[in-house]
Amino acid sequence: MVEDDLTDRCSWLEPDISWNVGHSLIGLILPAAKEWHFDVIELIANGSMSLPWGDDKFLKFNEAMSPDNSIRESAQNMLVNTRSLFSEHVKPSLKGENKTPTVTIYFHGIYQIASANELFILLSPLPANGDFQIEERIVEKAVDVVGVYKGELKTSREAENKSQAEWQSMAEEQEDEERQRWLKNASAIFGQKSRPKAPVFDHVFCSLLDKAEWLRLDTNLEVVTQLVGCIYKLKGVLPSRVGEYVATELLDSNGTKGILINWTPETSTGFPEIKSTVESLLPGGFDDPRRTDISSPSFVLETEEKDEIVMVEIDDLDNSVDDLELARLSDLVPSDVNERADRAKNDVKEYGIEAFGWYQPFHVWSDETWGIYLQTDKIEDLASKLFSDGVKHFGHALTLAIGIVYEHEYFHARSEASTTWLELVSHSEKYRSYKRGVYDALAMTENWLEEALANWTAMMWVKNHRDENTFRIVQKFLEFSPPGYRDWTKGYSRQTWRRYCSELVSGVASDQSSRPPLPMEQILVEGHGFELLRRDVPTRFVGKANFVDHFFSVPSRREAIKVLTYHGYSFVPRKGKGSHDTWCNEARKCFGVPQKDPLSRDVFSKMLHHLEITKKDYISKIRPLL
Repeated sequence: MVEDDLTDRCSWLEPDISWNVGHSLIGLILPAAKEWHFDVIELIANGSMSLPWGDDKFLKFNEAMSPDNSIRESAQNMLVNTRSLFSEHVKPSLKGENKTPTVTIYFHGIYQIASANELFILLSPLPANGDFQIEERIVEKAVDVVGVYKGELKTSREAENKSQAEWQSMAEEQEDEERQRWLKNASAIFGQKSRPKAPVFDHVFCSLLDKAEWLRLDTNLEVVTQLVGCIYKLKGVLPSRVGEYVATELLDSNGTKGILINWTPETSTGFPEIKSTVESLLPGGFDDPRRTDISSPSFVLETEEKDEIVMVEIDDLDNSVDDLELARLSDLVPSDVNERADRAKNDVKEYGIEAFGWYQPFHVWSDETWGIYLQTDKIEDLASKLFSDGVKHFGHALTLAIGIVYEHEYFHARSEASTTWLELVSHSEKYRSYKRGVYDALAMTENWLEEALANWTAMMWVKNHRDENTFRIVQKFLEFSPPGYRDWTKGYSRQTWRRYCSELVSGVASDQSSRPPLPMEQILVEGHGFELLRRDVPTRFVGKANFVDHFFSVPSRREAIKVLTYHGYSFVPRKGKGSHDTWCNEARKCFGVPQKDPLSRDVFSKMLHHLEITKKDYISKIRPLL
């Protein structure tokens, strides 16, 4: 893309919009206020609320009787304007002593209108069916607040009842005239006692909400795309961190059709936007065309291995495997464990840690193929070696092997991300100059600092997450590595980091420069000028292995379509808008499948919620059937 094409852009991230139809959904907009009534919190915590049901006159009367800034006030008005929708789906039930008809309204989601201090609450006469994923953090907070308030209220009432009983007892001991005076005073005294003040839905709750905008129904896809692409410029609201937005057609509380656009806003400058910006501004800094193959620098992949590539998440390795799963992994000791151990030793002598996994930089590879790759067969070899050298259980050896290789490769990702940030700041190419002038030039020498520091990073992970004996086992194993890899202890020196970061900036090897290294080590040691999350870097296992599903992250687009088909969904031609295809079942529940491959974590999470299955059941019960 040439720079002339960028003059009308508001955002560097291309919006990825999924388009839904919210059947039986109603959007209730609460007007601007600093705080809303406690009943909003109760609705979120309980998932539903009951309202009186009657004719229009009756409903309007109840609306007028509702407290200020209350959801009940607006909900009563909603019942007036959308009576037919509720009449179609709900039979009023008789509750309470006065036998007043009531109707149940279900909570489906809550957002903050981005351009105003308003709440947009999704309600329906039908229970939540997974079309919208309610943020757990807002529900958990609401449940906690309601529980605390009700506990305080109960304690207050119990104390009040006790005091009244004691007062009554003392009054009974008085003469008739005096007793009457005591009882009369009791009413005044206890009527003035203050009870706990009900909490309100305030800015603390609002800070947890995803953002949204409400548009007229006649707004077309082009206008929606322009809006979300320019959301910060037009509305002064931070955009989606990864460029993902959901557009849903539904009714508002006045019965008017419109489009709700919702997204999770970024909290700081995210790496995806940095990457997209540099790709747009400096196309010459990237290979053209970028590679689309999957290619290890150390070994040739078999055809069947390339067909077995699974996205995984290893960013929280220890917490992703519980004791039961670890015990199962410990049962996976290969029958040829000794031969595998010898092979791992020979491989690390020749290739270093890249014998077991590798990193494909996005300056060279396409969006679909860049990232971290862990070769399952080689990981099992490394685990066998660590197990043979003294790691007590094979499950521990396996997670250790995965952690070492992942941490090493993630350092390569951090390095590329840092040079990309430098490219944005300097508006000049950095990564490929560094790759040619430093990384390739110093390969297999003691000054190959990137590999030394990548191994140092892996060793620090071992030190912080394993015991001293395990640290010594890994340390001894790395002694077999080639130059650079085996020089990982240089990472203890801050000067090494300064030399390496200076190389990233200048593209010149520090041992060949006449100038002292630049004081730039903070870009790796103390953090970036942007937010890089581990989930920003695609991580994949290559090849079949029994342990792969323990770390499964997201499905490919092809697998997602298979899952929807398995659940009775079929493709709806020309219904999907934006960058998503629409798949619906006979009950008119629809899900948008993006064109991007694989699915993002957010989209996969929404698909699980939509299908009402857990990730654990998806892995153990659904994937084996595909």
